[in-house]
Amino acid sequence: MKKKLLSMLLILALTLGCLVTAGYKDVSAATFEEIFDQEISLNEYGSFQLNYEEATVFKFDLPADGSFTIDFAPKKIYANAELYGATGNKIGKTLGASYSSGSNDSFTWENLKAGTHYLRIWGHSKNSDRSGIEVAFYTRSVRSSDVVWTIGI
Repeated sequence: MKKKLLSMLLILALTLGCLVTAGYKDVSAATFEEIFDQEISLNEYGSFQLNYEEATVFKFDLPADGSFTIDFAPKKIYANAELYGATGNKIGKTLGASYSSGSNDSFTWENLKAGTHYLRIWGHSKNSDRSGIEVAFYTRSVRSSDVVWTIGI
């Protein structure tokens, strides 16, 4: 009886999890290469449509260890963003921006390793009445300041 009850609870939890994530693109490691919408370069401008519950996935290469920042125009958008490594591992927390957050014109992730990354951005519920907002962006990276000095004879 306990096993059956636990099985039913597990199925209910999985079903609710699927309902909550409906509308978002699958971010499993096996499909990252298949689902990205746009490849972006650092220190370049671009644009995309910010849609409610419909993520846009960007692929970019970080040439050296350091930080990654994406700046937005217009500022003060309602958006969420997540960063993933090439193997599908989520890096850091989900970042969010809203009119009241104070620092809502960019997202920054620090202490990243060099390599391929995937950035997932989607609109907040506050954007639902303004779906399809055109957002311009600029990407930049700052190399890690950790310098290793090798001293030899």
